[in-house]
Amino acid sequence: MAYVREHTTIPVPQPRYPHLSSWLVMDLVPGQMLLECWEKQSSFMKFRIACTLRGYISQLRRLSGITPGTVVGGSVDGILFEDEERGPFDSSTSFRHWCEMVAHYGWCSIITHHRHVLPSQGPPPYPVMGNEWPLVFTHGDLNLGNIMLSEDGVLWIIDWASSGFFPPWLESVAIKIYSDAPSSWRWLRWFIAGTYPQYEYFWDLFIQDVHHFHSYR
Repeated sequence: MAYVREHTTIPVPQPRYPHLSSWLVMDLVPGQMLLECWEKQSSFMKFRIACTLRGYISQLRRLSGITPGTVVGGSVDGILFEDEERGPFDSSTSFRHWCEMVAHYGWCSIITHHRHVLPSQGPPPYPVMGNEWPLVFTHGDLNLGNIMLSEDGVLWIIDWASSGFFPPWLESVAIKIYSDAPSSWRWLRWFIAGTYPQYEYFWDLFIQDVHHFHSYR
């Protein structure tokens, strides 16, 4: 939170008492989570919120990193990784290789399923992800419950526990994970964070088997 406040103009609550090891204390933002008030907004206001979020993500993507994961570097965590710490990884390449290995196992699981259940259908395509992954700062859990609309109309972002340096497309994937979100929110995802079909397919395969893999060493 302190890193984002220092390097962007995104409204983030001021953290307090950093010496506390088991508690996070921050300033109160009077207002509502978008989860509570999204459907009450007009179409114009929804689009205005989407424009604001698009600008926030643009700011975050200007912040680049060398090692994946948290600001201190190396470990990844959060909803994209089933809320379990993975790593540490010493580079974007080692992180990509690990993700490719997990996605390969996910693809193999689907192939096995097709052979037994849908033998007449062709197998799903193999994910080819050979390009290097640039690392940019990512919130990693940008759902309606982590966005606050304050009483004075300012859009605040909270819950940065999953944030860190990741490939830019992972922000969009993290939004997509909440499939039970209102259709209007899901439809705006492409405008807010972009859509990346190839990478989304890759991540679907990754999620298929990531629970079999624990901390990487």
